Amino acid sequence: MGCSCRGGRRAGSTTRNNTKVLGFDYVPPDGGDPIRFLTSLEAKREQRRRGGGTIYQVTEKQ
Repeated sequence: MGCSCRGGRRAGSTTRNNTKVLGFDYVPPDGGDPIRFLTSLEAKREQRRRGGGTIYQVTEKQ
């Protein structure tokens, strides 16, 4: 298991610069509505399954 020094790999965690992670939005390559995932791993899995797209980390300043 990694050290998670930077944090922010899961919704609800807090990153180094004191922002709360709300989730990860995946936008499919053909556009459309973003799909929110709780972990970056789930979003990356969907990105690979669909053959591309973009993943954005959604944060909230505390």
